[in-house]
Amino acid sequence: MSIEKKIGQGVVRLVRGDLTALDAESIVFYARPDLQLGSGYGTAISQRGGPSIQAELKTLGPQTTTAVVATKAGDLKTKAIFHAVGPRFQEEGLEEKLAATLRNLFRLAEEKGIRQVAMPPLGTGF
Repeated sequence: MSIEKKIGQGVVRLVRGDLTALDAESIVFYARPDLQLGSGYGTAISQRGGPSIQAELKTLGPQTTTAVVATKAGDLKTKAIFHAVGPRFQEEGLEEKLAATLRNLFRLAEEKGIRQVAMPPLGTGF
């Protein structure tokens, strides 16, 4: 299933599927401040992308809320993974921090010349 909408010069596409299997230029991981890949989606990234991703993250962390760092994608089809440290559930200033995280994400993607960013719903909890 895919829903697509043109917004200005860009296109937003809603797709249901596994981001680690997507043939996209980059993917986003909603990271913890310690940048450990953890469980769930983080485990999928680690298992499918290989140990080089977590090894690279060890050189970049820890990070503060709203920070975004980029790593190579190991064995995944994508070029890069953006690790966005967004606010936690019911954290004070949640909406402002989530907006700042997204601005930082898109700023870093632009700096790296990345034009396609695939991301899960951010800030929605489990």
